[in-house]
Amino acid sequence: MHQEFNLTHYTKIVSKAAIFKFYEPERVEGYCKSCPNYNSLWSCPPHEFDAISFLNPYTSVLLLGEKIVRNEYSEFNDSMNSYFQKVRRQLGDQLIALSKKEDVEVLIAGNCYLCDDCLRTEGKSCRYEDRMKYSLESIGFMVGDIASELLGIGLEWPEEGKEASSLMTVGAIFAKDESLLESILEQSPWR
Repeated sequence: MHQEFNLTHYTKIVSKAAIFKFYEPERVEGYCKSCPNYNSLWSCPPHEFDAISFLNPYTSVLLLGEKIVRNEYSEFNDSMNSYFQKVRRQLGDQLIALSKKEDVEVLIAGNCYLCDDCLRTEGKSCRYEDRMKYSLESIGFMVGDIASELLGIGLEWPEEGKEASSLMTVGAIFAKDESLLESILEQSPWR
């Protein structure tokens, strides 16, 4: 019996300046506008802040990427997308937990998943303001470019109607001190 999916971890500590080379808020928000989560989830744009101000206190970034590839010997029991969502949420849960005990800001992969129905559409505050996190893309970063240029994860686009041969997810930890990120990485499952 073979494992159905292979998961590869990618990590890299970079300066805040290095990641801001991929900051294109107008372009990314243009993509976001075609998504049903736009202006419907608190984690998704539009936001009442900009990433430059939001991330101003931090100097270093630990990028965490995970690439999922279906094992060529698997029997196609689960869709790659359902496994991807599981991996994405595991990464998000780890980042949210980390943000509670360290002086860091974390950005999860993709949209918030804490509620089945976000209160944003009702004009109410987030139920989990202390746990809800934004993603790199939601605040204006070109995640595909970050993945390929900083983490070395190549993007692959599937043919229409076909399952992708791989999927990737990227989160980030912003800190005021690179040594804190090195310590976090040393003690993490991402090593």
